[in-house]
Amino acid sequence: GGYWAVYMALIPVMVVFHFLGCYEALRADKEREKAGYPFGKHFRISRKIFNPLRFICLVTGVLSGLLGMGGGVILIPSFLGWGMSSVAASATSAFFAIFTSLTSSILVVLSKDVTIGEFIIYFLDGFVGGIVMGLIISWASKKFNKPNLTVRAAWCILILGFVLVPAQLLYNILTNASSLIQFKKYCS
Repeated sequence: GGYWAVYMALIPVMVVFHFLGCYEALRADKEREKAGYPFGKHFRISRKIFNPLRFICLVTGVLSGLLGMGGGVILIPSFLGWGMSSVAASATSAFFAIFTSLTSSILVVLSKDVTIGEFIIYFLDGFVGGIVMGLIISWASKKFNKPNLTVRAAWCILILGFVLVPAQLLYNILTNASSLIQFKKYCS
């Protein structure tokens, strides 16, 4: 019961943060408009795209939770279509991914598939690797004057994932098929 109690307690907190974030985004847009901010071609969270953005984020969250599908597959093209720069679209999508990854990581630790020590090592490896690769891609993007290099790198990683995830699943089926259908108690 403890796992589900924590999970259910977080729902009202998320709803409150959602509406606070909506209010703050629209308030900031209105202030920029009053101050005469030169929006030009810059991405703008205005009332015009606010509800479609909320819907896209909801669909992305559901698909990510159900299918394990990366949110960048849906979010990045949507952001680019609304005029956001490729760098900002990739960064925003990556920021959203932090929350999905954190939730998944907590579930893995609670299921005792990895120890806390292993989790910390994996987390630090992923964190440092992400920063290093981000710096390399940012540097290459500036050096070769290719601002869409970030999106290309994300697509390469996505394609690699489409190859490696099924390969890992096939390997798991061949070596230990019963582990794929075991149920675990998250909290005792």
